Amino acid sequence: MNLIKKKEGLIELLNGYIAGNIPCFQLQSFAWEVIDYFSSSDILELPIRQPWEREFWFSIWQITHLADHEHEKNGLTKRELEKALSYLKEETQMPSSYIGERP
Repeated sequence: MNLIKKKEGLIELLNGYIAGNIPCFQLQSFAWEVIDYFSSSDILELPIRQPWEREFWFSIWQITHLADHEHEKNGLTKRELEKALSYLKEETQMPSSYIGERP
């Protein structure tokens, strides 16, 4: 799996979601595809850890927990994913207390 392409794809999806062009289920599908790959792959097959992975995995986990109808209707999904996107794009620094790890 090419993580750089996955990061670029995640940024594109999050931008689309925030603009109102991408539905929650598409974010969930992307996130679970990545999680499933990393959960089922042999450690020797996984790509070398990248410096930006903390922000990437934080974003993935936020999607799995917040990209649903309940959180979306109260605005939480969009607010939190906007923050995650700014960390992923390195526009703002993610707080050190936030966790973003591979599965």
